[in-house]
Amino acid sequence: MRDNAPANDSSHEGRCALGRCPRCGATVIETTERYACEKSLAEIGPCPFRLGKIVLAQPLDHRQVHLLLTTGRTELLHQFVSKSGRTFSAYLTIDDTAKVVFDFPPSPAEIASVPARQAPPEEPPPDKSCTVLLEAATQDLFRQNAFRITGLPVDASPREIAKHADRLKIMEELGQGASAHTGAFALSPPPTVDQIRDAIRKLKDPELRIIEIGRASCRERV
Repeated sequence: MRDNAPANDSSHEGRCALGRCPRCGATVIETTERYACEKSLAEIGPCPFRLGKIVLAQPLDHRQVHLLLTTGRTELLHQFVSKSGRTFSAYLTIDDTAKVVFDFPPSPAEIASVPARQAPPEEPPPDKSCTVLLEAATQDLFRQNAFRITGLPVDASPREIAKHADRLKIMEELGQGASAHTGAFALSPPPTVDQIRDAIRKLKDPELRIIEIGRASCRERV
């Protein structure tokens, strides 16, 4: 993109260096009428690179020219006016032949025609159905059995478990919580009050109770 003014403009405005000429690598400066390669004024073999300060009614300031020369592209500019009087937006870029050309942003219709990126499918949540069983499968499978800790039989009813829990509370108030542990396979040393309380909690939970019944059927391994 070149302006049609003569190239022999010898008036420089402070010789502000705006960047390197894309044609010859010399410095691009500002003159009275345009931005031009400093070699454009040479008498022998002048560089033809020059750019008007106004392109199709769009003013070009130092910032945009500097961006163009250093990055190869201006910001999106919105005040270009075509020959038919239509205002349009575009970038100015430098092509492979060192010419300044328009680069038009995609239209709304083009953007709408691009298929939306589908989000990757979410991974299914980890299967936690066996978590309780895995947590119960320890080396102390039998020793930590809730029925053995509480001294309750495996066929104890929910009512019997509740009564045992009430008995434990009373004995705790009397300072005899550890004495709540009774049964044919008493532990030595006896379980703590917290262990008995946790065992009763497990027996009140239907899912955990089934696991404790299975534990009670196992033989303790030394």
